[in-house]
Amino acid sequence: MLVSDLLYDARSLLDDYNSGGIVTPDSETAETDANALRYVYMGLCEIYLYARYFKTHPITQTLTDEQKAEGKWIPYSLPSDLGTIDRIILDNNNYSLSNISQLEGYNTLYLAHFYEGSLRVVYLPKPVRLAKTDELPINNPLAEQFMVYYVASRIALTDLPDSANFFAQTALEMKLQAMKPQPASELSIVDVYGFGG
Repeated sequence: MLVSDLLYDARSLLDDYNSGGIVTPDSETAETDANALRYVYMGLCEIYLYARYFKTHPITQTLTDEQKAEGKWIPYSLPSDLGTIDRIILDNNNYSLSNISQLEGYNTLYLAHFYEGSLRVVYLPKPVRLAKTDELPINNPLAEQFMVYYVASRIALTDLPDSANFFAQTALEMKLQAMKPQPASELSIVDVYGFGG
């Protein structure tokens, strides 16, 4: 969904997108849209964690003989848009992540001098300020609907104050739906007491 589509949908909720069946030209909605871009950013900050929009940063470590001999940890810079690390996936099952990696601050991952192989850092990126022509960086229908109602509720504070509460309540309901966890995966349980039969 483009930000311009989001703004159009929010204005349509306010019945502010047409006059007598004729779509309002962009020149007449420019001020509202400019203000609404701030609301888009605020809404992203609120829903981002629950939108389940993740990125992956691959790292491959191939060591030289000199690096092996030095015995020092090798630093790797993480992406500048890194918000929160969700998990790190090792492609080599012979190692434990806690034995081969150390995180320093928010932007540097150190790998042990004896590890050779690949890993993937799965992370939640930081929300960014968007222009009208940008794509909304979430791929979750509930989160997109939340954004539409959230932006509409903020625009309505000045344009239609009587409707603002309704849009805010609907946005909250969408957020609560998006907050529901994914279905749990099945785990086998080992019966150490012998009562399971």
